[in-house]
Amino acid sequence: MKTKMKKRIAIMIIVAVFAFTAQAQQNVRLELKNANVGAEQVYAQVNTSMLLTGEYLYYSVYCLEKGTNTRSSLSKIAYVSILNKAGEQVFNETLDLKNGKAYGDYFVPTNLPSGNYKLLAYTNWMKNNGQDSFFEQDLFIVNPYTSAQTAIRKDSLVYRKYAEKGNSGKLKITGNTYGKREKVQLELDNLPKGSYSVSVRQFDSIPHPSERSAVAFNQVISGKNTFENGSFTLPDLRGKLLSGQIRSSQGLSVSNKKIALSVPGEEYFLRIANTKDDGSFYFNVPENFTEEKAFVKVLDTAGFEIKLSEQQLPHIEKLEFEDYGVDLKSQKWIEDHSVYNQIENAYFSLKPDTVRVNQQSNLFDGLDQIEYVLDEYTRFKTVRETFVEVVPYARVRNENGKMAFRVLGKAPYQDFQGIPLVVIDGIPVSDPDEFIRNYESVKIDKIKVIQDKFYFGSALYKGVIIIQTFNADFAENYRDSSAKEIRLTSGNIRKNYFRQDYSKNDGNLPDFRTQLLWEPEFTGEQKDISFYTSDVPGIYEISVQGFTAEGEPVSIYGSFKVQ
Repeated sequence: MKTKMKKRIAIMIIVAVFAFTAQAQQNVRLELKNANVGAEQVYAQVNTSMLLTGEYLYYSVYCLEKGTNTRSSLSKIAYVSILNKAGEQVFNETLDLKNGKAYGDYFVPTNLPSGNYKLLAYTNWMKNNGQDSFFEQDLFIVNPYTSAQTAIRKDSLVYRKYAEKGNSGKLKITGNTYGKREKVQLELDNLPKGSYSVSVRQFDSIPHPSERSAVAFNQVISGKNTFENGSFTLPDLRGKLLSGQIRSSQGLSVSNKKIALSVPGEEYFLRIANTKDDGSFYFNVPENFTEEKAFVKVLDTAGFEIKLSEQQLPHIEKLEFEDYGVDLKSQKWIEDHSVYNQIENAYFSLKPDTVRVNQQSNLFDGLDQIEYVLDEYTRFKTVRETFVEVVPYARVRNENGKMAFRVLGKAPYQDFQGIPLVVIDGIPVSDPDEFIRNYESVKIDKIKVIQDKFYFGSALYKGVIIIQTFNADFAENYRDSSAKEIRLTSGNIRKNYFRQDYSKNDGNLPDFRTQLLWEPEFTGEQKDISFYTSDVPGIYEISVQGFTAEGEPVSIYGSFKVQ
């Protein structure tokens, strides 16, 4: 652990010393090479390599130190991308690594064409070793909702038959054959402590790519970075960054402008950054928000265009795709499983995954706030009337034909002078005129007032007005020419994936699950795991993949039949 920390500190010191000119990047490359900072490799376990549109692909990502297979503490971010044969990206996710591991899922959309795809998993640090260092997993996806199947149509196929795989000795199952909706108990008594994912899924007889196991996983790179000329990327040491640059077509200065990043919602995220001389900026993105819609805006100034930086895909010219397909005999299997998916999706709201989100720290935590829960007062029709009758520490004024908020300051500044910061459902609103005139006050849940002066970045505001709506949906109709709407995922949304439990209900709902279990956070400390079968008969395969605390790869398999 001390060695890992020393390497991490070495990188941070080296990067801090050099500026990012072309010559400086070469200096950083040489210094890092001399510091003998080790290479990383990524392994990704998938629950299946064959999917129909309308299904979920589940994956777990392990970031490992090359040579030891222990989980890396260097990179804090991993990337998962899915590409089609044309090299076009159809899915991309940024994952926050926790102790070298992350997991996620991808709902295959019903407009995705049938075909052979490639899943890539990597860190930015791995780009220094070329494409051969990235993890690759072939995927075969069938879209049963379209007649355009030419790309995958075959005259005939040799269908797969289930064969027991090795290393099943550490896995004990309470039985070999089960009925529908029956409990299955797995015991893993001899599994060392580590980090594993457990998948239980129906065996598919249609030919498709093999899922790469942890034991078979082996990257053909050395334990050191090569730092090839022209291919130099720093590791993500501080977590996920959102970066960009502002420009002005009017010749305005782009230096030292205030940029706000807002992720609206009930548990909103709001931060500010100042631009550098060239107009560039960056934010450290939080790890645990669930909203996807976000806004980036230049505060209190018009006439700027915001350009966000995009994550650069690794070089992909060497990718080779498999050529799997279907024949006429596949039709019955595809039709049946398509029906299963449609039924399961129809009842998804009754069988939901649950999101585990840590409380997000708020920008205004620790400040004295006066809160007005409007349902505790007489309701008024307009926002202006509400502030006049309910909120004595704030006012609405008509200034030069525009409505504006003001806050009564604390002594010795007990007046309504100065401009406050106005935040509605996490969105900083520079011009609240339209909101004051047109917003229905009945939608407002509560209003909070902070009388203290508030520094937001380098800007000083005379107090803060925080408005929360009942549904936290102000962003849905928010329009601001100075704001750029973006899709932003935290990459670290931890889920409890749905696990059917017939001991707690009478089972009136249809159950056509073919993925009986996906548990991405199995540590080996629990010695058993249980789940229930569904109404879909067939052979089900158990797959346990991962790495012990000492870096030993583990691949354990088992099977049972449902009839």
